Amino acid sequence: CGIFMLISLIVAAALILPSLQAQRDTARLSLDYGNYPGALVNRDPTIVVPDIPFVPPLQAARRDNPDAYLTGCHVDQAALEPDPCWYGPEDAEHVIAIAGDSHAAQWIPALRVLAEQRGYAIVTFTKSACPFIQSAVVRADGPYTECETWNDNALAAIIDLAPDLVVTSKFSNTWVPEFDSVDDNNAQVVAGLVRAWQALGDAGIPVLAIEQTPRFVDDIPDCVAQNPDDMVACGLPLLEATYRYDPMVDAAAQVDSATTVNMNHDICGGDFCAPVIGNVLVYRDPHHLTATFARTLGPALASHIVPIVEGIDISMAMPGAEPRDESPAELLDMPIADTGLAPGDYPGALVKLDARYAEQPERPVHPQPDQAHRDFPPMFHDGCNANPDATELIGCRFGAQGDAPVVVLAGDTLAAQWAPALRTIAEQYGFSLVIHTKSRCPFLAADVMTPQGPNQTCRTWTETLTRELQRLQPDLVVTALASNTLVYGEQSETDMTAAVADALELMWAQLGTNGIPVLALGTTPHFPFDVPDCLMENGPDSLTCTSPRRVVLNTPDPAEIASEHVDTATFLSLNDLICDPQDCPPVVGNVLVYRDAQHLSLSYVRTLAPALAPSILDILDVAYHDERAAPQ
Repeated sequence: CGIFMLISLIVAAALILPSLQAQRDTARLSLDYGNYPGALVNRDPTIVVPDIPFVPPLQAARRDNPDAYLTGCHVDQAALEPDPCWYGPEDAEHVIAIAGDSHAAQWIPALRVLAEQRGYAIVTFTKSACPFIQSAVVRADGPYTECETWNDNALAAIIDLAPDLVVTSKFSNTWVPEFDSVDDNNAQVVAGLVRAWQALGDAGIPVLAIEQTPRFVDDIPDCVAQNPDDMVACGLPLLEATYRYDPMVDAAAQVDSATTVNMNHDICGGDFCAPVIGNVLVYRDPHHLTATFARTLGPALASHIVPIVEGIDISMAMPGAEPRDESPAELLDMPIADTGLAPGDYPGALVKLDARYAEQPERPVHPQPDQAHRDFPPMFHDGCNANPDATELIGCRFGAQGDAPVVVLAGDTLAAQWAPALRTIAEQYGFSLVIHTKSRCPFLAADVMTPQGPNQTCRTWTETLTRELQRLQPDLVVTALASNTLVYGEQSETDMTAAVADALELMWAQLGTNGIPVLALGTTPHFPFDVPDCLMENGPDSLTCTSPRRVVLNTPDPAEIASEHVDTATFLSLNDLICDPQDCPPVVGNVLVYRDAQHLSLSYVRTLAPALAPSILDILDVAYHDERAAPQ
């Protein structure tokens, strides 16, 4: 065994020895987005990735750094003065500065793509192991006074430069010289970031901080070298790779001119961070992106920067791609959240809303069946949905703040599936969306049945949420529940439907007494099999995976029954936009409708936003279409 391990390590070391020729090949091939699309595949599912070796090859992975390393613009730990590089036209109308440590520097290739496409200038202020912060910090061997001095000088130079935007990022761990606890250290780091960013804000310079990127225990090139036939073994779930505390998020909340952006879904493409994506090696060590992969993130990063710098939205088209067709959502006066897809090719539910989209072109289904299980709302990544054992509220808030109308989404994961459409509507029409959902816990006034008996954690959580709603006094509660919801103490199917309806009616009447209306969304189809698995086994066009409506839809719907007895409750079923009159197909408008046996895919839910909006806005009495004021 020892000899085998030794041979494996020798082979791995040989594979990753630096190779100048491999570096040159990588630089040339990294511009070939057709064969090496990298992160672009996470935005465009129509990209076909050829079966060829990835870049950079392992021999070049260590040296696949931004050019700023080679030219000395990314200064070493001993440097006291910044030595900026200027990329782009000298007379550029827009200038962006990048400031921070090597985790800031890793974004230089993406920024240079933006500079080349938009005519920007990019100016670098980066230093090894030195986050952009106004605070004393330490490194492994003691106080890092050179970083403190360099930051003072860099801050002054950036203010003198007066760029349109400063982009920054940092390694997940930063330590100050003296602290009483980890929380105290983190608070001091936040304060130091705030001082730096506020100084820029006072000079009229906004800040965009890129949140922490995936971090691994193993060295990725080493791991790939040792597992060439099982590279998935080198990856990690997104939550495991990014679980560490990120002080930039808390700092941005204290600086009006600063904001953060999380790029990890563009890096990983879902809830798993693989070492190779789109024929590009993603990492050059345990936590730095390769320059080649970072370059493919240019369009995604541009979509966050251009609105700040120029005040306009841009598409997520591939470099060199033709402009997209007009969005069907615009024609329906209700925009769909950006999925990175051309909506004319992937209209989803819009084919049922508007006859102009009934004939969609032939395209590969999105999401692909083998990726569908990951096509769920980002709120599950963000910790907004409480787990089955939780009794305390978590809650996430999106959209407008202040005096804007407040809509609460409450219930189980069948309620949570509607969050993407609700966020789209909230952001377009200027109301606040608060999410309170919990797995296996429908929002009703009864004990939910489990094989072990009443679900006590659900009961406790529901009672806590009810008190929170009485305190919050939202303008609307939107809710939904699973078709197989059972309440404790009933046996027959008929009695169970009535019991669930009674429990909903009791809850909604209580909310109505407090002046809180309810919009109940009808139960959606529940298949007797996993829909994506069926498509993988039988093909995307197989009729085997289509089920009759009478089989997969729960009738009568207890939510519809309950709404008939509560004046302040409205029932809305969107199943006619999910199913045909007799059957429920797995794919509509080139979009896979389901991510498992009963949950709608994130991609399909987004296309339902135009159909959901009128009911919400009618209840809120918010402007909609031509009859009222224009949307915000």
